[in-house]
Amino acid sequence: MNPKPIEQAKTSDLAKSLPALRRAAKHARELARKTAAEEQQARKHTPTKKTS
Repeated sequence: MNPKPIEQAKTSDLAKSLPALRRAAKHARELARKTAAEEQQARKHTPTKKTS
């Protein structure tokens, strides 16, 4: 394995891949939070069935 940080890779695509992965992960976390909030709000406004 190469001990150099990926940002120091010879190819620009490889050198830029880590920041791109970090941006994608951040976007995925934001989307997950938004989706969870929307689901929670939908549950709050959805009538529940009574079981008797």
